[in-house]
Amino acid sequence: RSHFRPGFLSIRVSFCRQPCDMSPVRISVHPGEPSPAADIKSPSAAAAAAALLAALRAPLTLEFQAELSGGGVAALEAQIGWEDVACLPAKVMLKVLPALHSGDEPIEDEFHLAVPTSITPERLADLIKAGRGESSRLGSVDHSSEDAMRSEEASPSPDGCSEETPAEGYCSLSIPDMVPGLTLVDADERRRVFQPLCLQQWHEGVCGHHALFNISCLLREQVPTLLDEINFWKTTLRNISALARHGEQEKRWPRSRVTCGVADEAHLRALVSFDDFLHDRVCIVPSREVFEAQLQSEDSPVRVAVDAIRAGHRAAQGFVLGATSHWYAAVAFAAKDAEVGPRLLFCDSHNVPLAQLRTPEDVEQLVESRLLKSREHFNEALRRLPDWQHRPPCHLDKAFEDGVEEWWKGVLKSSLFWRHRPLGVRRHLKRQEISDVLAYTTSLADLLGLPPT
Repeated sequence: RSHFRPGFLSIRVSFCRQPCDMSPVRISVHPGEPSPAADIKSPSAAAAAAALLAALRAPLTLEFQAELSGGGVAALEAQIGWEDVACLPAKVMLKVLPALHSGDEPIEDEFHLAVPTSITPERLADLIKAGRGESSRLGSVDHSSEDAMRSEEASPSPDGCSEETPAEGYCSLSIPDMVPGLTLVDADERRRVFQPLCLQQWHEGVCGHHALFNISCLLREQVPTLLDEINFWKTTLRNISALARHGEQEKRWPRSRVTCGVADEAHLRALVSFDDFLHDRVCIVPSREVFEAQLQSEDSPVRVAVDAIRAGHRAAQGFVLGATSHWYAAVAFAAKDAEVGPRLLFCDSHNVPLAQLRTPEDVEQLVESRLLKSREHFNEALRRLPDWQHRPPCHLDKAFEDGVEEWWKGVLKSSLFWRHRPLGVRRHLKRQEISDVLAYTTSLADLLGLPPT
């Protein structure tokens, strides 16, 4: 292990595995390029983020030395330049360590989160600020698609999400007798189904945290917080820390299961149970099949909640809805008088317009539109891999259609589990996901007594 400090950066080197006794070996590390901000002793979050990302990509010289019996030294030296030797790993672990009181007691928890190495300095600075508990920059968040991270295709379950391009042309609308001041991505005013603009998701694994955060903001009528990036990450980092402790204490899951940002059904249920405000106001529905089964049972949590909303016995209810590869959020609001009935708010952390989905034909049209827009992101993800940097466009076109094969111990893996799946597999998964959304919005609207299409 080697440790030294150029400026305000520390560099540590350790072996993940030590198959033999490494005690005779000394390690020295020399950055190929000095940090431009090496004279700063206590950097801001923005300066620290920029320096950390620059150091991550800087070439290094590693030298391993062993003193020989009878004198002399044997050494191996390796020059590592990421652009020449290999690509950076897809993700790295961000750690935000707590400040200490005078008694060396931490002020906050230590926060861990796996982040993509393609993260921008601005996004990384936001995470550092959130981990330190700094105030938000409410009102200055950029929700443009250019600022969103280009994440790659994710797993076919609600614990991973693919990057989507947000829609354009948002409109501000105050919905009577409900939450005022919402900006809408989409709306079906006849059915009284509305889709508010949410914070744009850029981290591929945190859709479950986005869904729960959106529901919490709407139920608490904290509309400005709905678009507050630092507030979101403060909440999410605290929740991840709480889940990590809970999993270890109860022996339910390892820390690594949640520090990647993923929240599955068990994690979301735990987070709801931790929150005194949410625990009776949110239903977790992991799949369309579970949802439809609960609708058939009059004493199920979903059916009880929807019936209470329709009867006016409950003011509002949140639903975290799993749809194949993504978590969505919905909040049903009861009517305040006889003239205006209940309303349904549906939230997507990718801000893809979904409120006007009505038919299977609408689903097919949206699926093809999303796949077409995903081509650019697909190509960018491949171009980041060393083997694909200099390939001709025809190779990218073929990969977009056929996917990139992956093997395990000499056996071809199922294309469902390839990082870059064939177009046919992606089309099937996206169709399944959007069909789930249509089923959720249609069934909830019908049960709430909203006007038919």
